[in-house]
Amino acid sequence: MGTIRVLSPVVDSKVSQTAPLSLPGTLAGKRLGFLDNTKANFELLLRRMEAHTLGMEDLPLLVVDHPLGGEPAERIEARAARAVSQLLACLGPRPPGS
Repeated sequence: MGTIRVLSPVVDSKVSQTAPLSLPGTLAGKRLGFLDNTKANFELLLRRMEAHTLGMEDLPLLVVDHPLGGEPAERIEARAARAVSQLLACLGPRPPGS
């Protein structure tokens, strides 16, 4: 009679016993690197950092979700409507009589 070999997908977890490194008091003079793992809002983080670097912390940003290719027209229209709402909010209140 044949033998059935059963494999377990469970492995022992390995926990690092080293203490975490202390954080620097400031990032001044440091070089940062980021890996874009296509998580939501990474692009927004990047644009905010860029605005900060350029001294424009209060720069309003308009965010449009991508990709658009292959999306049904209804979803594209909904994204466009959100973009218009964001744009109007970025522009601020309309002057009276306009």
